[in-house]
Amino acid sequence: TYADILGINYDVINRGWSGSGNEKIFYFFMQDIKNNEITDKDIVILQWSGITRWNYLNKENEWLGDGNIFLPHNKQIYQTIQKWYNPDYELEKTHNYCVSAESLLKNIGCQYVFLSLNQIPKSPIKFLMSDLKTTYKGNYEFRRNEIGKRIKKGGVDDHPTVLQHYDIASKIASHFDLDISNTKTKVDDMHLQIIKESKFGIVYKF
Repeated sequence: TYADILGINYDVINRGWSGSGNEKIFYFFMQDIKNNEITDKDIVILQWSGITRWNYLNKENEWLGDGNIFLPHNKQIYQTIQKWYNPDYELEKTHNYCVSAESLLKNIGCQYVFLSLNQIPKSPIKFLMSDLKTTYKGNYEFRRNEIGKRIKKGGVDDHPTVLQHYDIASKIASHFDLDISNTKTKVDDMHLQIIKESKFGIVYKF
């Protein structure tokens, strides 16, 4: 990912959690704020998600919801909340999270940028890059293979390729006047390795 690429030259703490919605993202951001984990020496990259991702932390301390609330694997959750689920309110909450996060980061005095996975309509804040999911469509083709006890069907993975992640990392680096030019060869090598192996679920290393 672009976080890994940036981490080749710089100390990076990646708080990313696959499938997270903005409430969950803001929750963990606030944990860092309350624990004084962010200082004026840091660079913060907040990548917001879409309003169709819904999360809730239950009393067992487990996060409910994984990815788009309308996907089949979230069917039981959506059946529970559909009577009162309000997408307009989810959008307003996201706007509030963005405004609050920006205010807190400005108060700390650190450098920061906001990205967004999906387009966030009428956002009150400026994104360095928005709608990454549409802008960076991956095309790695993986063979059918086993992952632990599961079998992954073959097909094209539309998550960003390593080269696309490098493009994202380059734009972030340029914004902050960072240098990641020495990572390009490693990225190219990994890209070719993935194409050659075509295996989903194995660890590809820089």
